[in-house]
This record gives sequence, C-alpha cells and structure tokens, in this order.
Amino acid sequence: MKQLLRNYSNKTLAYSVTLLILGVGLLVIFNINNDQNSSIPTDDSPSLNTTALNPEVLIIGDPKAKVTIVEYADFKCPQCAEFYNSAGHEIRKNYIEPGLAKIEFRPFPVFAEDGAKALLGGYCAQEQAKFTNYHDAIFSYMWTNHFKQKDYQKAIDIVLTDPVMDQIMRQVGIDIPAFRTCLDSKKYETAYFRTIDQGSPDGIQGTPSFIINGQKIVGNQPYNVYKTLIDLAAR
Repeated sequence: MKQLLRNYSNKTLAYSVTLLILGVGLLVIFNINNDQNSSIPTDDSPSLNTTALNPEVLIIGDPKAKVTIVEYADFKCPQCAEFYNSAGHEIRKNYIEPGLAKIEFRPFPVFAEDGAKALLGGYCAQEQAKFTNYHDAIFSYMWTNHFKQKDYQKAIDIVLTDPVMDQIMRQVGIDIPAFRTCLDSKKYETAYFRTIDQGSPDGIQGTPSFIINGQKIVGNQPYNVYKTLIDLAAR
C-alpha cells in the first residue's frame, strides 16, 4: 500500500516528525477564507454518522449540523491520538453529540503505509455506517497500546497489520469480508486522493490540522481554542 503515500512530500513528513520529536503543541491560527476516554468502542457504542451518508465524505456527527469542523489527521499520528483523547472528547460531548457541530474527517497520511491503508479503509467503514466507531477504535488502540506510553516509534513502525485491524473491526461490528472486498476493489481511492489534495489549498503541512469557520488550527490544542471558534461559527 505504499502507493497510498505517493502524493505525500518529504517536506510534510519532516514537518510532522519534527513536531513529534520536539513534543511541541504548536498553535497557528490563520484566516484562510473570510467566507468560509481511551477505551476501544464496541458495537454498542453510538455511531454518530448514520444520517444522509455520503461514502466519499467522512462525517462524524449529524451531517446537517450547522458548524463544520474540518480535521486533517492520520491514524498513526501521536498528536492526533492525543487530541482524540483530550479536546476531541470534549468537542464530541459538547458539540457533536447534541447536533450543534459535525467533524469532516480528511485523511492526511504522514507516517507509514499501514496508516495510509487504514485511512483508505475509513471509506469502506463509512459504507457500512461504521466510520465513527472505526475511527474511534483505531485511535483508542494506538493511544492505549503505544502513544500513552510515549512509544512514538510505533508511528513509523508497521503496527496496524491485518490481524490487528481485524480485531479492531470485530470489536465495532464491521463486516470484515465486506470491508476487505471494498478495500481490494480500490473503489474509494479517487475520493481518498481528492481529499488529500484538498490539503494544498488549505495550507496543510502536518497533522492534526483543523479548519473552523475559516480559521486554521495546527496541532493538538487546549479545548478552549476550539470552543472559541466553534461558538463564533454557531452564531
């Protein structure tokens, strides 16, 4: 699956690895357009993206929610996993679950081909109305087993193997044969690469990066940074 990283530049990888090594929570907010818990979830966990599904757009929450939080992320990105387990949980509780906002998740592969393959698999999970559960389970797995212990080497090691992914998918009720058939068909590669290409005009250089109400946030930041922009967008 190395070809899934083909649109990704060495400059971007170096940028993200530098952030990882320095452990810096970098905050950069730009005006880019004036108009514009760590346990693995189970199949019983609520799936937040079951209404008006478009399999080529990965949505967490109600697709009709007023505010859109665009998130560029990689399942192998330590800061992305940290966001999921910190500010991300607060955003879910206070904005996504009440239907006030939604997250548009945009795959942005940085670290290794297993992460890229898992990102592409997100579209196949979405096809089964299971993207939210799939997303949460992978981030929970990476955090609990690796990044919580500061084992950042696993960001570039191949750890999301087929057996690991099968275990994760069983826990959230994904039909694994159907998922594998979908993934092998490459039916969503065009959507996958189109989403990655959106990062260029958005000025995305690393993960996680967010766009809320035309403002860009770089890195895992305190909850109030996101809250301020979400509240402004909701007015």
